Amino acid sequence: AGRVIWFYIGKLAWPVELIFIYPRWEVDAGSVLQWIFPVLAVGTLIGLWVIRRRTRGPLAAYLLYTGSLFPTMGFFNVYAFQFSYVADHWNYLPAIALLVGAAWTAVWLWQRYGSRTGTGLGIAMVVTLLLSVQSWRHTHGYRDMETFYRTTLERNEGAWMAHLNLGVLLISRGDLGEATERFHRTTALKPDNGEGWSNLGIALRQAGDLPGAIESLERGVSVDPDHANSQYNLGLAYREIGRDEEARMRFEQTVRIFPDAAEAWSELGRLAEEQGDGVTAEAHFSRAIELRPDLVDALTGLGRLRLAKGNFADAEPLFLKAANADTGTGALEQLGMAYFSQGRTNDSVTIFMRALQRDPRRAASHFNVGIALAASGRVGDAVPYFGRATELDPGNVNSLLALAMALEETGRAAEAAQVRRRAQLLEGGSPAP
Repeated sequence: AGRVIWFYIGKLAWPVELIFIYPRWEVDAGSVLQWIFPVLAVGTLIGLWVIRRRTRGPLAAYLLYTGSLFPTMGFFNVYAFQFSYVADHWNYLPAIALLVGAAWTAVWLWQRYGSRTGTGLGIAMVVTLLLSVQSWRHTHGYRDMETFYRTTLERNEGAWMAHLNLGVLLISRGDLGEATERFHRTTALKPDNGEGWSNLGIALRQAGDLPGAIESLERGVSVDPDHANSQYNLGLAYREIGRDEEARMRFEQTVRIFPDAAEAWSELGRLAEEQGDGVTAEAHFSRAIELRPDLVDALTGLGRLRLAKGNFADAEPLFLKAANADTGTGALEQLGMAYFSQGRTNDSVTIFMRALQRDPRRAASHFNVGIALAASGRVGDAVPYFGRATELDPGNVNSLLALAMALEETGRAAEAAQVRRRAQLLEGGSPAP
């Protein structure tokens, strides 16, 4: 508490090297040096009390200052103490007492010594100029969030929260390399922070390092079992390697910790759907949609269940809503498949074309358009789409066979034979002579 008082007074008197997150010092009751601060604070109070009959102003300013600062001196648990014991914004309100006292003192000195010579006015102008320049320089570190975190780290490399938040910002724009470095630094500085391990796992998973991702996420769960994001992301990683039962347990833990985790409910629905438990899957998907009405995976999952029951009338609006909410092609492709299954090939062509417009380089979208066109009797129109699908994904045998069949039906037998030979080579067989 004593050190906090003098830290803030020092920053008011000499406002340089201001940082959003200051280094967090270690409290050691056995250190003689650390006792200097509280002793000095108490000594100052006693000294001001002794001279109170001559002037009460300094005592009043000191009491107002320390009283206003008291809630952040360390006598109460404050969430931000895990980052640092001090922060500039905690000094804003208490500083009024000292600044008023300093202003009164400056006016008194000017009236007594500087009004006749102009020295006081000159000093005031210089101080104002210096403070203005310092304020202008300080604002540069707040230009944007990235600059803010980088500026903080330049002055306090040990600020683990800045490493963490900068990593989140970097991963959102696809800079996985530096994001991973930031999360590694976070976990080194704060090994008991589950969020740091979780974000490191996410970055490694996106970078294709699934074993590393699982190791990081498991570490995150071990240090903070109640961190919902760690549980959820570990479940996703387990899903990727086929450990579905362990994934289900993680998703269940996620919704236990955070019942409003719509994505986790949706993943539980998918697992139940894959295991043939339609009743449970429908309940989980419905809960996810209740929490997030635009959650694409839950909408399409519930749509698939309704379609499997033969209830296309209830499935269609779910697929349509998912397609409107999805910025990718997945929901549109499932809607197109739903129309195709109902024999509405023209509608499926329209939907597959929308998917193709969103991602012209997706081979599956070209293939789907071709299939829908061929099924609606427009085989000739389907040929270029099958051809483009084979160009984008030369190793896809289904696309090659579909192209060969379409070429045969349009009387282009020689071309069809060449395409079939390519398909046979890919399947490992000997091409027909």
